[in-house]
Amino acid sequence: CGLNGLWDIKQPCQWGSMWYWDVNIQQSFWPIYTANHAELGNSFYKALESYIPVAEARARDFFNLEGIAGDYPFAFYFSIWPWCAQFFWWHYCYTKDEAFLKLHAFPLFEKIIIFYEKLLTWNEETGLFDLFPDVSPEQGPITKNSTISIGTLRFLLKSAIHAGEIIGADSGKLDDWRYMLGHLPTYALGDSATY
Repeated sequence: CGLNGLWDIKQPCQWGSMWYWDVNIQQSFWPIYTANHAELGNSFYKALESYIPVAEARARDFFNLEGIAGDYPFAFYFSIWPWCAQFFWWHYCYTKDEAFLKLHAFPLFEKIIIFYEKLLTWNEETGLFDLFPDVSPEQGPITKNSTISIGTLRFLLKSAIHAGEIIGADSGKLDDWRYMLGHLPTYALGDSATY
């Protein structure tokens, strides 16, 4: 399994013993949908949901914000929870399970977005939101508006809006999310060394 499996076979392990929720876990679940075995994602959904209380505690205790800290458990890796939320949307796309969408996916999307609604800052110069400080996982250094963070947040917002339309969520909330989506920064092109 390498990095996809348990990291605590020989103690003490260099990386500790927990689920880190980045690509090392996610790539194990990528094939389940195209293999027509969406049910294999149930362990991923249940495990991620079991981490919601600690991610909410991080949002509250570290950032003084509500919702789910999008970077838990890695400081400023703001793509982690929006990235994981993609699996919840894909589950709905492959199964059309509206109960899952209403009871699991949409509440997760909402709690993550609540965090970003207060974390993002408005840039008067560009008329767009900024995400700073930010880190592209395992790449560093601290940056602003990393492509992966903006990309995963954009996907989350699109998924949440679509999910909300399907389940009949509050239209005002969906309008706020549409505004946020329409005012995210463009992807960085790497033509500046500013960040």
